[in-house]
This record gives sequence, C-alpha cells and structure tokens, in this order.
Amino acid sequence: MLTASLRVLRPGFSLQADLAVAPGDCLCLLGPTGAGKSTLLRAVAGVEEAEGSIRLAGRDLGPLPPWRRRCALVPQRPRPLPGGRVRDQVAFACPGGRLDAQTAALLEDFDLALLADRPARALSGGETQRLAIVQALASRPAAVLLDEPLAAQDPERRRRLGERLRERARDIGAPLLWATHDLAEAQRVADRVAVLDGGAVVLDAPVAEMLDHPPSWRVARLLGYEGWVRVGAETALALHPDRLRLGPPGPGELALEGRVVAVRPHGGGWRAALRLQPEGEAEVTLLGVPPSPGQAPVAAPAGPILPLPAGRRPW
Repeated sequence: MLTASLRVLRPGFSLQADLAVAPGDCLCLLGPTGAGKSTLLRAVAGVEEAEGSIRLAGRDLGPLPPWRRRCALVPQRPRPLPGGRVRDQVAFACPGGRLDAQTAALLEDFDLALLADRPARALSGGETQRLAIVQALASRPAAVLLDEPLAAQDPERRRRLGERLRERARDIGAPLLWATHDLAEAQRVADRVAVLDGGAVVLDAPVAEMLDHPPSWRVARLLGYEGWVRVGAETALALHPDRLRLGPPGPGELALEGRVVAVRPHGGGWRAALRLQPEGEAEVTLLGVPPSPGQAPVAAPAGPILPLPAGRRPW
C-alpha cells in the first residue's frame, strides 16, 4: 500500500494531498495545468521537498533519499543517459545490471525489441518515452509513478500501451500513480481517480463513479461535462453528452425541452448541439441516424446540481 499525506509549499504555490493506492491498483491524477500533479509525483519520489507522511508497504519514506525509496518515476520528458544502446540503458536499470527474460518481454511489449541495438540518444520522443517506461518496470519497483507517460505516442499505440502498462503493474503488484490530462485514458486504466484543483484533491472516487458528483463547474468541465440547464434561481443541472439522450424520459430521468441546432460526426456516431429551456445548452452523443434540426424531447439523469447565480454561465 502506498499512502501519502503531504504538503508542498514554495513561493506562489501550495499543494495539500491525502491519497492511498493499494498494491496492483492504479490511481489516476487528473487536473488542469499547474494543479500540482507533477509536484505530487515528485514529492512521493523524493525529488521534491515536502512535509508530512509518505509510506510504502509499511516503510516510512520520509527519511529516505530518492534512490532508496524504490519508487520508479517516469517524468513528462525523459532523457536517456549519455551514451549506450537501448539494451545497455535498460540493463543499467535492472537489478544485477543485466537483461533477463522478463526484461526482454518488456522490450517486446513496449515496441523496443527491434530498437535494442540503437543508440539511446538517437530515439524519437515517443521511443524515449517507451524506454523510460521499460526502465521503470525493469527496476522491479515497489511503486510506479507516471507523469503523462504516453503523451508522445500516437492514439492507437497510446491505447494499446496503456493497457499493457496497467497489466504489468498489476502483475508485479506495485501501486501505480498515473498523472494524465486524458479523461478517456484515466477511464481505461484507473481503479480510482483523484482530481487536483487549486492545490488540493477535490475529488477522489472509483473510476466508475467519478462522473457522479463533480464538486464544481471547473471539475465538471474537466470530467467531460459540456452542458447545463437552469433548474432554480441560482442552481443548474450539469449535463454530460454521454448521459443524455433524445426522447421521452424513462424512470428516474428528467424531461427537458430542447432544440437541435447542429449535428456533426463524432467517432462512429454523431454529436448534436442543443439549446435548452428555460436557459441552457448541451451536446448529446448519438448512434444511428442523425436527428434533423428542430424541437426534440431530451431525457437527462437527475444530477448533479451545482450553484449558478442568476445571469451567470458555468463556462
């Protein structure tokens, strides 16, 4: 188990976080730029000064230097060591300093086997990122800390390698702390999601429940909410495009008055832009035949409802 109750203070910035990640589980950190995701990872790794408690498998990491914490950190922009081939740099990360069958499998899994004899300094940005991931896993870490680890990969490889990275962490039983801006990536790999905003964890929930209770419009937007409709003098219902549908409401759903104003392709289906009464707007994800512009009944779930003073818009 990895637990962190820490505080980071520096001029113009503060971060307070309380988190726990079970062995083999993945906690994804979501948040806007500057929210503190990278700082939190660096504090756990010991390369950022922090107050508080950090424990891993019962050990207090606070007094330990980074190289004794057994926390493998993959930074946003990893750089290979000076000199050496890819295989040499991976071997350097291995206990005992040599490649074994398990490490060879990592090179294969992360599309580096054919590049093993290439100079590490000659790798592209995406290849360097994959090298850093393999080095982290090859070191037999007690915890894995990932800062946007797949940002330089193309979309297809990003999906595939995300699943493999998640499986590898589960196999070795290491807690995985993964910072990302990509909501879909978090939904694919996370067991839990923690949202950082304003230097604090404002939401910590199982991935299946993270959309249910956004604490603010800012967090709702981060979680993919794109619509709203006023339901009181100073409250509005937040609307997610994947949780709306066109048609009469079913049990537990709300009936909204809407008008389809535009339709565009979206993935394998469509996105319809709506104007809502008495005040509001939304988008809805659709499959099948796209709707024509005009009035349409809209069914929505019953929440979440957030404060919205009269005359204001959430975004």
